[in-house]
Amino acid sequence: MEHVTHEELMRWLDEELPLERAAALAEHMERCTECRRERVVFETLGGELRMAVDAPSPGQAWPGVQKRISRPIGWGLFVVGLAVWVVYGVVSYALSPIALWEKLASGGIAIGLAMLLGSVLREHYLAWRKDPYRHVQR
Repeated sequence: MEHVTHEELMRWLDEELPLERAAALAEHMERCTECRRERVVFETLGGELRMAVDAPSPGQAWPGVQKRISRPIGWGLFVVGLAVWVVYGVVSYALSPIALWEKLASGGIAIGLAMLLGSVLREHYLAWRKDPYRHVQR
């Protein structure tokens, strides 16, 4: 038997040959070193092609990496900065020479607004978590 052609070798690796021809090629492969070497080369190329097709391109991967890095850091800095400003405002307001009833009234308004804002944000967050289409990109 002559050496296996590249086309026939690819068809054999893809299991597209008739059974009799595939058996003849398998028998030839056991005896022929050059054809076995070609087989290894084609199998390696096929594996690398599958990996290249499945792997995201650098342009596609960067937005995901950037989102994973920048959002947690941004939210962390925002929350820490807001907490520092709230503590500073409360301490400054409590130590100011304003009458007690004015402090209680304005404090009630500020706490009420904060509770309303927090409940709206919480509802939006819970709705966002249950949204089945949140991962769909335009």
